[in-house]
Amino acid sequence: MKTQKDLIKEFIDFETKHSLFDLKIENINIWQFIRFEVCFLLENELVTKYSEQTDKNSKTILNGLKEFVVNSIFNNPFKIKKQQTDLLILNHPRRKFNGEYFLDIYTDPFLSELNPDYIVFEQFFNLKHLRPSKTKNMYYLDVIEFPSRIVDYLPFQKKLSEHDCKKIKSLELLICKEWKLNSFSISNLAYRKVKRYNYLIPKLEKLFNIINPKNILMVVSYSFLNQLITIIAKERRIPVTELQHGTIGEYHIGYNFPKGIEVPSFPDAFLAWGEAWVNGVSFPIKKEHVKVVGFPNIEIEESSINVNKNQKQIVVLSQLRADLADFSNKIALQMPSNKIIFKAHPEEYSNAKLKYKNILTAKNVEIIDNDDIQLYELFKQSTFVLGINSTAIIEALYFNCKMVILKLSGWEYFEDLKESDQIHFANNDIEVVEILKTAYNINIENKTSDYFERNAIINIKKHLDILNES
Repeated sequence: MKTQKDLIKEFIDFETKHSLFDLKIENINIWQFIRFEVCFLLENELVTKYSEQTDKNSKTILNGLKEFVVNSIFNNPFKIKKQQTDLLILNHPRRKFNGEYFLDIYTDPFLSELNPDYIVFEQFFNLKHLRPSKTKNMYYLDVIEFPSRIVDYLPFQKKLSEHDCKKIKSLELLICKEWKLNSFSISNLAYRKVKRYNYLIPKLEKLFNIINPKNILMVVSYSFLNQLITIIAKERRIPVTELQHGTIGEYHIGYNFPKGIEVPSFPDAFLAWGEAWVNGVSFPIKKEHVKVVGFPNIEIEESSINVNKNQKQIVVLSQLRADLADFSNKIALQMPSNKIIFKAHPEEYSNAKLKYKNILTAKNVEIIDNDDIQLYELFKQSTFVLGINSTAIIEALYFNCKMVILKLSGWEYFEDLKESDQIHFANNDIEVVEILKTAYNINIENKTSDYFERNAIINIKKHLDILNES
């Protein structure tokens, strides 16, 4: 089995060697839209043998249909009165419940500090929106996003030309040869992207004509809808800035590209939480367009949560993986006097207890599958946090937790971290238990300056003010 580090290097070399950013299907530079999924499929074949399980059942689809109908009437962006908007924000729909509202932790903390002339567009999260929300000036993109997701099932779809099919087949054969695979199919993936592209571009163009934004700030630039918005914005010379929302680093394919490549779907600028996140990242933009601003939400939460540390409480951060759950259960069985909290990933809240029922069998394991207790509150009351490459592992440092990186596939995201009293690495459950037993009484200080610049709201507002003045 390969390491993720090896695969990412090989992948970027491969797309450079075969000039894949020039590959056109129906006159669309398709590679920028499929490379993330292609890399994930290869990772599943060559690095890991797990699949991300999300809740995509008939009930979810019915929720999406309901949202589409309701939000075609209410919160419909096409009903905005034609205007010029100072700032369009593409937020993160995976909101967190704070006991009263569901918040977008990436953009909500600074919206009240902005000039009131902004508009927020929100996409689906698992084909729904998390409510209640107090985000002002927000509209839902369901009216175009839901139809684009079911376009595959519509009759009389135009097929790809024989010439384009041969191009995709040739690419599949190149991939098989490069990584010694018996088969590897991306035909359906490419076909779906072409159909969604052709459906969405005219709708988004119409939306741009209505709101005419001067600037765009987005979260998750590699989502397909955001990629299309970025392309349209660049054609209209509208600056696009991305705000960091999670782990990046040199092994995240969404942020690492061949040197010298222009990527129309990538933003013009990137706002990072701290310098450490962007070291070694091969962005397709100039270095001076990568700015360090901080993470507003973590500053606000750290100052507002008032709980004491429980020396016997350990948090494990699920990453949709059964191997991590199995790891957690082994630790729990060896440390029966400790409380192990297995924090489910938001995308598995609806089925986490069933999914891990036969794995997390130890009596001292508790599965948390909701946001009733905030993640940062868990950090502030816990001594250790365990995980593989979740962003939240680094966030836990902010709350004076000691962390253990488990060397399961994907841990390479954090291999450049230096081991210390606060940061530990482990190959197996025996090593984890030894670390937990020996490091309990070591006092630590918050050492997160490289990861989280201070005064985040001031820094973000300053960047946006500069954009508005230019």
